[in-house]
Amino acid sequence: MSDDEAPKPKRGRKTSKKLPAPPPPDDFYPSSSDVKELINDLLKVKLSEHREHKKVEDTNNALVSTIGEFLNSFMIIGYDNDGKPVAITKSNTLMEADALHTLLTKFFTIQMLKFNQKYGGEDF
Repeated sequence: MSDDEAPKPKRGRKTSKKLPAPPPPDDFYPSSSDVKELINDLLKVKLSEHREHKKVEDTNNALVSTIGEFLNSFMIIGYDNDGKPVAITKSNTLMEADALHTLLTKFFTIQMLKFNQKYGGEDF
């Protein structure tokens, strides 16, 4: 570059000016009465769910107490009257829990062998 030439201005990024967003329409936000109604409906649903959960929990506790009078440790696996799965395990020590899991494994193994013998197939 020679002394006679003027220095070129540096190129910078061109910044685009963002226009402000237009204001939302008047009916964009729900009214306070709509919000109160929605909150009340949600609270009613949540309270109903809590009552149902408490009812199921009380039923399960009664079942565990009744069976606990006769068995030291046990597992209950099944479906309730609404078709929801139920799986309850009660054991007082780690050794009892391990024994229950071993018993469950033996049970499934025997059931699989019986199924295989009844309906054919390869032996294990």
